[in-house]
Amino acid sequence: EVDGIAVKKDDFIAIYNHKIVAADREMLTACERLLREMVSEDDEVLTIFIGENASGEETDQLLAHIAEVYPHVDTEVLEGGQPLYHYIFAAE
Repeated sequence: EVDGIAVKKDDFIAIYNHKIVAADREMLTACERLLREMVSEDDEVLTIFIGENASGEETDQLLAHIAEVYPHVDTEVLEGGQPLYHYIFAAE
């Protein structure tokens, strides 16, 4: 258990403000929980940096989720190419 979150082997973790806010065997579920923590009604733009291990299908599913749950946010997608993180998010 880390930061009150149970983390199991092979889980994907979501980190926000230097704390683990989600851990799940499904990467998209961890991302959805992270976005719940970080995206507010005041945010206008969500930038997503796509890592080298992210699949196109996962990215499409993530973008569909964002469009449905956060219609007030403009989404910008950039190829980050980071080796360890599938996605890095920035909300502003």
